[in-house]
Amino acid sequence: MWYFETLLDTNQTANAEAGFYGIRNKANKQTRLYLEASFFLAICYLRQKRIREAKPLLRGVLAGLNKEQTAPTRQFLQKRIIERIEEESILVELIGTGCGELKEKQIQDLTVELVKLTEDEVLDLLGRNIPYEAFKLLQDMRADAILQLSVPDRKLLPAPGFATGERAVGKRAFAVLKRIGWKTLCDSKSPLYVLWAKNVKEVYSTSYFSAAIVQAFNNWRIGIPFLAAGVSAIAMRYAAEEFCLSTKPDSIMEIRRKKT
Repeated sequence: MWYFETLLDTNQTANAEAGFYGIRNKANKQTRLYLEASFFLAICYLRQKRIREAKPLLRGVLAGLNKEQTAPTRQFLQKRIIERIEEESILVELIGTGCGELKEKQIQDLTVELVKLTEDEVLDLLGRNIPYEAFKLLQDMRADAILQLSVPDRKLLPAPGFATGERAVGKRAFAVLKRIGWKTLCDSKSPLYVLWAKNVKEVYSTSYFSAAIVQAFNNWRIGIPFLAAGVSAIAMRYAAEEFCLSTKPDSIMEIRRKKT
């Protein structure tokens, strides 16, 4: 499961799909492993815009979680799964968008301007630069998922208007974009991280951050300059260790094993 999730995180969706499909078929349907494999298989379908195949799987996952008797655990997992569905809905509509490959100079210049804004203002900007198709898919997938929850559990989630507001969408966008860029930004052996960890001023005034983000975004074929510059600007506000610890992408498998 961990191996195939790694493939999914590097956008090797077809190979990840085959792995999760095989695990799901072999797993006992009453186990958490079966739900996890079903969830990841649904994410693979979503990445490929196979929405009709993804929805029934996600409904089954949430229906399975409804059987969890410990309310805090159930509600925590429901919240995180719906957040991941929102993130993936944004990601699938970002891949292949924009004006081709990003350029370091362009992203560096934009980053210099965005650093002057507050973090909330940058998140608002991210929300405004999400394609309309991503916003609509997020709404559709979120609404379908929430219908699978009991009324008391639904009330603990953000209201639809708040969840799809500009800043909320910006936060979800940042969550998915940090998942893409985290390995590049937080590679402890990279020149960027070494200088960043030592708080060398040069790292902020040159294109170290922009180069790392451009590389990650181009690998995923995401060509929207303001999104790349927004992630770069937010990262520059933090010390290296603080940013990398607080933004490290988590796994559904890892989360459910933590004590609530």
